[in-house]
Amino acid sequence: MLPLLTACPEPSAPAEGDGSDESDSESGESESESSTEMDSTSETDSTSEADSTAETGSEQICECIEIQGDDAEFFEDPLLPTCPADSCPPIQVSSVYGGATDTGGDEGFVLTNPDALVCALEALRDRSPKLLQWDEDIDFGFSYDRGYVFIREDGSAIHRRWDREDLGGEVYDAQLGELHEPEHFQACLDDPDDAARFDCARHPLANSTQVCDEGWWTSSI
Repeated sequence: MLPLLTACPEPSAPAEGDGSDESDSESGESESESSTEMDSTSETDSTSEADSTAETGSEQICECIEIQGDDAEFFEDPLLPTCPADSCPPIQVSSVYGGATDTGGDEGFVLTNPDALVCALEALRDRSPKLLQWDEDIDFGFSYDRGYVFIREDGSAIHRRWDREDLGGEVYDAQLGELHEPEHFQACLDDPDDAARFDCARHPLANSTQVCDEGWWTSSI
């Protein structure tokens, strides 16, 4: 009897399009897209954080200045800085641009309290944190020139002035800037001319780096 022969099964061919290579490719693309999205989100967050920090820093610099420019009334004078600070007495000056005075003399410029001017110039020279003010009465009260200098802890200062002539005037920007060098104010202290020393005290900034509050026009009409 002949033995039975059993046929060996043929090896099966791999199924076409089983998707293994395609799946790996899609996985790689997905990871790449996720990485790109993460990088983009990170950059956006960093930019937002930087902008927020800059805005916060600006607010801290000007935190003592009330924002009035957008809503100020035509006849309204600006408020003084709100942060507590030592101060010199306000410098009081009387000026008559025509030269003639109500006493019949030819005084032109009168500094009422010289000690207040010395206090202000010394504070500017020494960068002492203080609030300085001046009030110049012009032409017997028909006009005036007023202002302040707020010397900050870091030696910079915020300067603002406002004036009026008859029924109209202007409030100028509250500007942050660097003070002139100490030698400049020492020279002012040594100047024998009261009017020159007064001008030195009310024009203290060497430059302006930022506006804390915009100015406006004033009117009594």
